[in-house]
Amino acid sequence: KARLLGGIVRATAFTSYRSLAATVTESGTVSSIDWYGNMRTEKESRKQGAVHERLSGLRVLWAGESLTRIGMSCYKSAFDREIVPISGIGFSGRTIDVWGFDGTTTIIGAMIPTSAATSSVFGELAWMPAKGSAAICGLMFSPSEKTSASVAMRSYGKGFVNLHASAMGAHGDGSNERGLRLSWFSSVLPTLSVDGSADFYQIPYATSTELLPQKGVTLNGRVTLVLENVVTAVCRLRLKRWTDVRRLISENEIQAPHEVSPERRTITCVILVPVSGTITARTMITVTRVCYEGGIDGHAGALLSLGLGAGTRTMRWEVRGALFESDGSDAPVSDVESGIGRQFSSFSAFGNGSRVAASIMWRPLAGFSLSGKCSETTFSWKPSPQGVRSAQVWSAQYSIGLSVDIVF
Repeated sequence: KARLLGGIVRATAFTSYRSLAATVTESGTVSSIDWYGNMRTEKESRKQGAVHERLSGLRVLWAGESLTRIGMSCYKSAFDREIVPISGIGFSGRTIDVWGFDGTTTIIGAMIPTSAATSSVFGELAWMPAKGSAAICGLMFSPSEKTSASVAMRSYGKGFVNLHASAMGAHGDGSNERGLRLSWFSSVLPTLSVDGSADFYQIPYATSTELLPQKGVTLNGRVTLVLENVVTAVCRLRLKRWTDVRRLISENEIQAPHEVSPERRTITCVILVPVSGTITARTMITVTRVCYEGGIDGHAGALLSLGLGAGTRTMRWEVRGALFESDGSDAPVSDVESGIGRQFSSFSAFGNGSRVAASIMWRPLAGFSLSGKCSETTFSWKPSPQGVRSAQVWSAQYSIGLSVDIVF
């Protein structure tokens, strides 16, 4: 850490090495990568450890006393096998270089003088040399601590591929997308709050032979209720309607592109109940259904999940079990599990089955962490008239994290 221009500068160096599940061609190149490592079939489980990635980078942040933050990040990623252009991953070669700048500033009393209202302007620009760039900017306004609203615009280039991005958008990978998002939050009562968003997006370029340019809108609404300051109940509604052009593959023939406009409706209810100390029980029910124009029957799915978890400053653990049923890939259902370092949707499941998963993260020292996760998924599905297929897959993951703060 150091002081500069009335603010504090902090630099953090990081590095990682990990083994990934991938499909390797006969020539030794990689045609696809499973980033989450959730093996759902025996064929997918045989892909584990097929490719390895080494990553190193630097993050520099300047924090001013006037609620202003300016940051710079860069990293270099290298694979021990070559990624081929037809992989659908979005890039080819063995290395990736990403550079980015971000910033935010907050003004107290903005728009409503002599009040506690705040306005924040934020933005981020990133690029890959000779490949492409991505940008996002927005404004958030809070007239009080109980109410806020924001608007954000994004433009992600087709050539920009940040494999480690967690970006706002329909796909979340920060590539090949343009969009506008409106969000809001209001604490109606001390024990009741509502929030939601409306996201309008466009995917301007084709990304594979099955998915061509797409546009759509996603509406989200959530109600959170705290009962007796103990039990937390959350109800979330999600409506997504999109239009895309697909080339369906049937009997080894690629049909002519045609436009489809499905609508997916999802309702999720979550109940959190403290059990003892830091241990919390979590129950989640998700129901989803897809409808098509023209009276075409859509698919439907449901999931019931039960879990226990706890978290402290140095350790976090979680054990979960789920039962699911879905009659098609257009209506996948997924749980939200603790992964290696962050939360993410566990898997897109369809068919009938169950899943158990356990994860643990231990951080004994600042900048050093150990994480591990194991899971087992058993399910069956009927993809074709040939009959029902089934699979039982066990998967394990581990991670060692290291970051170093540079003091100057």
